[in-house]
Amino acid sequence: LDRKALPAPDASLLQQDYVAPKSDLEQRLAQIWQDVLSLDRVGRNDDFFALGGHSLQLVMLLSRIRSELGVELKIRDFHGLRTLGELAAYLEQDVSVQSQDAELDQIFGVLDELETENV
Repeated sequence: LDRKALPAPDASLLQQDYVAPKSDLEQRLAQIWQDVLSLDRVGRNDDFFALGGHSLQLVMLLSRIRSELGVELKIRDFHGLRTLGELAAYLEQDVSVQSQDAELDQIFGVLDELETENV
């Protein structure tokens, strides 16, 4: 087999019907995926591994997500979140839960101060 005679792979053939990223988070994630996978566009339904992503690129992706979005993900978390849309929904839910936890911590802190003042 003369591998040099073969045409370069076209990753766009592996992409699902293109559905543009909707939210700001999806757009930011899409840009990160495009950079890591060297693609022109990534849609909501595109699967990281089907687009040619591999374990080293996954580590690069998670590092970029951590540095640009401030979200810590583990490799095992990502395997159930293979599409951009699934990952964005997970991160939006996780950020919402963290925000609620922070609000509760603040409320309990105020309550603790009030109890101390009343003693």
